[in-house]
Amino acid sequence: GEYIFGVSACINAAYVNARGFIGAIRTKPKTPKELWRYPTFRSEGGAPLITPDSIITHCGHHLIAIRQREPNEKPATNEELKQSTRASYDSGYINKQGKRAFKQGFAETEPFFDGIAMVRQNGKRGYIDKKGQWLIPPIFHNAEYFKEGRACVKYGGKKGYIDRSSKFVIPPIYEYASNFSEGLAAVMKGGYYGFINKDGQTVIPFQYRAASSFHNKLARVSHSSPREANGKNFFITKENKAMSRPSEFWSPKVSNGLVVFGNRKGLGYAKPTGEIVIPRTFQWAQDFSEGIAFVTLKDESLDFIDTKGKSILPDALKRKINVDRTMRISHRRYGAVRFSQGRAPIVIGHKIGFINRSGKLVIPAVYDDVAPFSDGLASVSYKGRR
Repeated sequence: GEYIFGVSACINAAYVNARGFIGAIRTKPKTPKELWRYPTFRSEGGAPLITPDSIITHCGHHLIAIRQREPNEKPATNEELKQSTRASYDSGYINKQGKRAFKQGFAETEPFFDGIAMVRQNGKRGYIDKKGQWLIPPIFHNAEYFKEGRACVKYGGKKGYIDRSSKFVIPPIYEYASNFSEGLAAVMKGGYYGFINKDGQTVIPFQYRAASSFHNKLARVSHSSPREANGKNFFITKENKAMSRPSEFWSPKVSNGLVVFGNRKGLGYAKPTGEIVIPRTFQWAQDFSEGIAFVTLKDESLDFIDTKGKSILPDALKRKINVDRTMRISHRRYGAVRFSQGRAPIVIGHKIGFINRSGKLVIPAVYDDVAPFSDGLASVSYKGRR
């Protein structure tokens, strides 16, 4: 229904007037079961629902995000869409009072970890300190944030780890490598996953087809490929001992002693042993963070719950939240809609602000993009022209 630009050959999709979010579908679904359903997405009879009133908002990994046009919303003109291709984000950092931490802005920012943040400038990635000063200049095309004194970067088609001096301390020999967590990192070699320590020594052999990072001394692994429809997973200890039988553990992370379990018919929370604590009553559920989890119910409403399943949001605030746009940022890389250092982002209207654990809006909704607070600062963006 709108002018399409920027077609990407690798994902068979295009970006169109990114104004909102309603759901996602595969670009080439093989069967109706391949349809990925999000809380506000509907497709009767299993067919993808794209109408002249649908707006594609973003895409990636063979998924296209769409939303329905508002009743009084006019299609974007070609000139508006051309302007949006030239638009960028003035990205920087704020403190917990909502004040900008330093004046310098970047093309793209990531959260602070261990006092260091990864940022993008002039198409490459580098690292800054909490004063905005460069620790490692932007020299990497593919890099991850620092965690436990190591950062994963890609070189020569393989991944390895650098220290704060930008020197490789673990050579780039892995097909995949995660960030370090609790002293270990999940890495892939020869199509199988294992775990290494910060010296690059193998601690858990390369025997799994899928693996996630350790959290609270447990890591989710599987003997099935993530692409297998009926693949089951389970949790192991650092001694490589299984904690539970293979099951439908949805989340790779144990937080507050609970993990998301279930399938697309419903999600709930269970202990890593498999014992159910909160029934599968949610359409979407994220990990607990600081004792609170972001969820959506099957009636498509949004909420934050405690470890007993009780809502912590006042009803008045629930009515103000833009559910579609809050869901959009919740599916980002860092699970942005979660409590971190006593703050969680929500979308009111078309802007993002932060609430505290009492459900009070403590930082006004004025931002276009945010990441969780870390080391006392949060990465935020204002949309504008460069």
